[in-house]
Amino acid sequence: MEIRKNLLAGVAAMGMAFGAAGAANAASQGSEGTTSTGSVGVSATVSETVRISGLDDLDVGTVSALDNVVRLFDDVCVYTTSPTGFDITVESNYGNGTFEMYGSNTAHRLEYEVYFEGVAGGDVFSATTLTEGAVTSFSPGSSQFSDASCSGTGGVNASIGLQLDGTRIQASPADSYSDTLTVLVEPR
Repeated sequence: MEIRKNLLAGVAAMGMAFGAAGAANAASQGSEGTTSTGSVGVSATVSETVRISGLDDLDVGTVSALDNVVRLFDDVCVYTTSPTGFDITVESNYGNGTFEMYGSNTAHRLEYEVYFEGVAGGDVFSATTLTEGAVTSFSPGSSQFSDASCSGTGGVNASIGLQLDGTRIQASPADSYSDTLTVLVEPR
């Protein structure tokens, strides 16, 4: 009798645990007899998923005060199961509303722009300018972001880029500058 009582308590607890996960709480207890049948509701929630992959460091190399504009793009793969698109937020390790690289002398700063484009082979003239730390929404009109490996587009389907303006390069002292960007992609 004690074993049966513990078994029923375990089945009831399992039913409550499954019931807490969703609305499919349909547990019913079996009755005593030569056979006994009970049921347990089962539920699961599948969340929207998103991933960015293929990120590479953006090394501009050596620039001089004679450079007018320096642009560099990195092709990436963005994947989402959200039918309404995704949000992207890019944060600079040193930024406070702007993207900045610090020199080895931390008093030296070099401001730059960051861009995102929903196609590979980025073009700064058609890309979206991002604001450091701000959410930017993308609502693709096609299924270009539904391939988890971007296999249909050569492994990439978007670009993240940066631009150094010549006037900012000219205003910055000679130094080695660096920054780290944190890229957050979320389903919409």
